[in-house]
Amino acid sequence: MAVTWLHVSDFHLSDKGPYDQEVILRSLVESIRHFRENENREPDLIFATGDIAQYGKAKEYEKATNFFDDLLDAAGLNRDRLFIVPGNHDVERKMGKGLTRTLETNDDADEYFDPNTPTPHLTQKFHAFSEWYNDYFKTIRSFPTNTTCSPVELVTINGLRLAVLPLNSALFCIDDHDHKKLFIGRRCLDAARKLLEAADLKVALIHHPLDWLSPIEQSNIEAKLEESVDILLQGHYHQTSTKSIIAENGGYLKLAAGAAYQTRQWPNTAMYATFDGSGVTIFPIRYEDKPKERWTLDTSLYPSPSYTRQYPIPGRVASRQDSLLPSCACDRGMNPDTGCPEIKSYERYREALRNLFGIVASRGLDNYQDIEIPLEDVFIDLHIRELCGNVDAHDKGHTIETKKMSQDALLQEIFHGNARTNVLLLIGDPGSGKTTLLQHYAMLCLEGDHGRLFPEAASVRVLFLELRKLNFDAHNKPVRLAAQIVELNRSLSLAADEAETWWREMSERERVLVLLDGLDEVTELEKRKAICQWIDEEGHAYPNRFFIVTTRKTGYVTSDGVELIQSHRRAALDDLLPDQQWDFLLKWFRAASKFEKERGFTIHDNTPPDDKARELYAYLYPQEGDKGEEMSSEETEKKKKGLQQIAGIPLLLKLMALLYKLRDFKPDSRIALYRVVIVYLLHGRDNARQISYGIDPEQSATVLGLLAYTMQKKTCLDLSEGEMKEIMESRFRLLTTTVGLDTFFGFMVNRSGILKPNGKAFRFWHKTFQEYLASLEMLRCSKSDAFIRSIVQHYDDRKWEWDETLRFYFAQIDADIFDSFMNQLFNPEITTDVLQRKLQLMKTLIRESRECSTGALCQKLKDSKLSLGVQWHVLDCLEVINKSAALDAVRNFHERTKQTYEPDDNLKQRVLDKADGLINQLERTAGINRNLPPKEKEKTKHDSQPKQRPRIISNTYEDDAQYILIPKTNEEKREESIYFSKYPVTNKRYRSFIAALKKDAALQKQINDIAQNNRWDSKFAPWLKEGKNDLVALFRSKYDEDRKFGGDEQPVVGITWYAARTYCLWLSLMASNGQDTSRYRLPTEWEWEYAAAGKEKRAYPWPKKKGEPNSTLLNYNDNVGATTPVGSYPEGATPEGLYDMAGNVWEWTDSWWDDTTRSTRVLRGGGWNDDARHCRSAYRILVTPDLRLNIAGFRLAFVP
Repeated sequence: MAVTWLHVSDFHLSDKGPYDQEVILRSLVESIRHFRENENREPDLIFATGDIAQYGKAKEYEKATNFFDDLLDAAGLNRDRLFIVPGNHDVERKMGKGLTRTLETNDDADEYFDPNTPTPHLTQKFHAFSEWYNDYFKTIRSFPTNTTCSPVELVTINGLRLAVLPLNSALFCIDDHDHKKLFIGRRCLDAARKLLEAADLKVALIHHPLDWLSPIEQSNIEAKLEESVDILLQGHYHQTSTKSIIAENGGYLKLAAGAAYQTRQWPNTAMYATFDGSGVTIFPIRYEDKPKERWTLDTSLYPSPSYTRQYPIPGRVASRQDSLLPSCACDRGMNPDTGCPEIKSYERYREALRNLFGIVASRGLDNYQDIEIPLEDVFIDLHIRELCGNVDAHDKGHTIETKKMSQDALLQEIFHGNARTNVLLLIGDPGSGKTTLLQHYAMLCLEGDHGRLFPEAASVRVLFLELRKLNFDAHNKPVRLAAQIVELNRSLSLAADEAETWWREMSERERVLVLLDGLDEVTELEKRKAICQWIDEEGHAYPNRFFIVTTRKTGYVTSDGVELIQSHRRAALDDLLPDQQWDFLLKWFRAASKFEKERGFTIHDNTPPDDKARELYAYLYPQEGDKGEEMSSEETEKKKKGLQQIAGIPLLLKLMALLYKLRDFKPDSRIALYRVVIVYLLHGRDNARQISYGIDPEQSATVLGLLAYTMQKKTCLDLSEGEMKEIMESRFRLLTTTVGLDTFFGFMVNRSGILKPNGKAFRFWHKTFQEYLASLEMLRCSKSDAFIRSIVQHYDDRKWEWDETLRFYFAQIDADIFDSFMNQLFNPEITTDVLQRKLQLMKTLIRESRECSTGALCQKLKDSKLSLGVQWHVLDCLEVINKSAALDAVRNFHERTKQTYEPDDNLKQRVLDKADGLINQLERTAGINRNLPPKEKEKTKHDSQPKQRPRIISNTYEDDAQYILIPKTNEEKREESIYFSKYPVTNKRYRSFIAALKKDAALQKQINDIAQNNRWDSKFAPWLKEGKNDLVALFRSKYDEDRKFGGDEQPVVGITWYAARTYCLWLSLMASNGQDTSRYRLPTEWEWEYAAAGKEKRAYPWPKKKGEPNSTLLNYNDNVGATTPVGSYPEGATPEGLYDMAGNVWEWTDSWWDDTTRSTRVLRGGGWNDDARHCRSAYRILVTPDLRLNIAGFRLAFVP
């Protein structure tokens, strides 16, 4: 069970380093390879304890990348087995000027190290180091910006769980007088120590010796480390040393590796260390240049004959060290097929899983039987998006796209790829098939087909846990995985020590796949946080265990503290594409028909299953000329597209298939689908059999609605039978019915299946059924303003997800209820933080509302008690509603606001711009046309003063899109002022271009002329030929039909640079009657950067006083999981009023990355899945102009 590591330190790499440094470090790499290949000294880990660079400069870390890659290759390791902490030479010292030199009291230290307080010493002084660190360890770990203690990582090697705690002691380093002035922060260390408990061996890394810490905290830090760690690895001192620290509360072994290179004044040293369960054996090495350049055993540290030494670990008793040796299971045999051990207790568990997952049941046959279909008969390949590190040479580590792959390829990529990890977080919308996908993975492994997921494994054991059922200890922490298996499967009579052997006693070619379902179904926020910490610990405790965690997006919100800290990867389930929908319908109708025939059930009709599938698919995707399908009005097309989008959700497509098979029902909306499903499950089957039940569907729905709404308020998914009946009783006794409550409850469970048993409790068949039925109760009670006020309180409930319930609710409300809701929502107590956080939900609710009204919102524009920030959101709601009835109210508001004093000039201007744009929009809706101001006449040399240009112009050729003036400054090279589009181009506007392209012969001719004459570049013509004369298909967005990216007001993505440039051409020709091909264009990258950063050269587009990036300023860091409608982040606008200049989408520019090669174009701004540093105003990436990405769009520039 031994584990070996290589400890190296103090390299002082420099881009202008001396030649002997290159010789010594190159020799170190060659010698490590020699030790591994010829002396069987193979490290499992490498620890580097600081002073990577000489001056903390970015160019020095380019050398570090090459050096560590070579060192890892020599050691036979990947980057995830390398751990690094910074030293004092990794500090960019000039960036520390003006910052606090040190701290004076414990209170100062505790306040400074508050995790919610910005830590400028980390973000400024370690800028180059942290950029390199995050780049080098992308997808593995990141450099913390609010603590000196990096997250503890658990690594399991040969069955031993080793915890690594990196400590940053260089925070307050500034010059050569740092002694006794440094801090780690006991508050940081306390938070980090919690993850150490699960490990067998605990190793801390630090650069400075502890006596360099300030006396204010030195003793505290020493005591905490004595209690917490077994080994402390340090650097800084340029000599090798070992020392046992023995204390009353424990102790540790301190090891210093010396300096790999600090000129030849000091010995060049490093050390191997091996822990075998009884102690640590040190094998020191040093550089010798005679008779040849090599690193060899350092014979000066320990006496002969071995020149090595073994140390016990202070504070460890022998029994604790002996307990780490592996034990044998008593029930193991050998599997003749795999040659791997069998564990009899697991075989019982495996059979239970096979019975659980083998069948997919659909409610609905008239005789109250489920349609039971083998999973493999209906499972189809899914598409999953995973951030795929597609990297270019100039931007190493930056993820420039997301990649779709099949579910099986995903696991191979995550668990076996170059950046492998043991934990996958799988995010999906309601009904997206998350649990079914886990069933698929389980059955592959249970049936011996695991090679599709784990190609090199001899066998794979599967564990499955519903996270809402986890057991917690007295400290509200989940118990260990083995104990969970035992508690959740009591009927199998397992024991915890037996379950431990399922992975502890595995061979190198065996794996365990742990499936954790439904993080979002854990109703308590604190428990979700604890579960994430538990997954961090369990997920990295053994290298042969692999975890998949499923959740809705709303169940994993990092700003709420629900976050996986350890290395993991994230992926999202995509909607079903049309071909996948067809594949599913064909499989489902065939399997359902086969089931009926085999069981001898009544055949509902004699239509062949393939024909039923074809009929339903034709309803969803009618072809031109289809009989009975009219391709008429815009409203009809919009409704059809909405239907196609809900058909992309697996659960809803299955419900459609069920109802079409049994009732030939074809829904026209999501709400209609749920309404009919509920009615059918409640009483449709009784009616089919001419059975009178004594309670009608509406009565049943009111009882279930009360139950569902009460469960929503209680934030629970499961209740006992008694608890459910107690809730139902208050409503049931008011009904006129011939059945009793016990009979009704039995019918709901045993016959309709709307309620289902879940252990000793009961729950709704699917979570969305609870949400839909709760909306019925909300609708029933909405005649009361007081009740609507209570609904508004759910709007920003941080403890329980109400989003889906509110969507169902709004899809059924009338204009009066809509007005009442808006009246209650926009009250003087509402904050812009809440409105901004829920802005996307509000847009969705309005678009899906059965009826909308502008009455209450127009009144709110007159309410002087509301802040301008809140009234911006009122205008935003009116913008989505788009009814001309609000025109006068918005005009009056605009005039009043101009006269109103507002201390925040930027806010006032932003609100006025919003109102002006809305007036244009509503005038257009009312049929009132505005014309774009004509281009000014050219000035002659006799003109003394040019006419002042308007700050904003509206373009009638783009539905009154607003363009904002970016004035020229004396510092700039450009000769003219320029107008920038307020927003990136939206899908709606881009679709207008696609519609015009189809029939505009002059535009098509211009495109061909440009290609033939290489006016844009030499690759446009070959790319154009790929379209095979179908320009519409070639130029259309790759994500036009994607529900996550295809909304009208979302920025268009999935278009090439050529497509963006052609949009500019189309608009220019249209605005100039065919005379000007470049009136509208893409901005150059320098124009773009100036528009984003301004003359102040802001790091981010918004005013500096708004601080660092966060989720109220921009769409980034995969917080939303897709693009958001343009203008959704008003707080992140530039002072001039440009929106979305950071995050949401990268924007094509007109600039080449390299004017010599002219092969790639520059994009600016950062995308929805990028971290903050990629969204800086000065950040740039390169992409070939023919590439389509779901993170890349564009905005226009206009020069009058």
